[in-house]
Amino acid sequence: GSGFGLNFNYRKNGESDVLLLDIGNSSNYIWTNNFDPNAVIPPQSSSTSDSTQSDNNSNNKNNTGIIVGVVVGVLGIIIITSLSIFFFI
Repeated sequence: GSGFGLNFNYRKNGESDVLLLDIGNSSNYIWTNNFDPNAVIPPQSSSTSDSTQSDNNSNNKNNTGIIVGVVVGVLGIIIITSLSIFFFI
C-alpha cells in the first residue's frame, strides 16, 4: 500500500551544521566552518594601552553605578512586595 514517509536529510554530504563568521578582516567578513584556537593575535601597541587603562577606569565607575542601582532596585521591589503581602493577604 501507499505509506507516509518523512525525510529529515536536510543537508548535503560534507556540509557542516555550524557556520562561523570570521571577522579577522574588518572590511571583509566571511562565513567559514573552520576554527583555529591557536591563531596568532597581533600585539597591541603601548600607546593604546594608556587609553585602554583610562577606558577601563571609566567602565569600572559605570559598573559600580549600575551595581548600586540594581541593588537598590531589588531591595525596593522586595520591600514593596513584602508590604503588599502584609497588607493585602
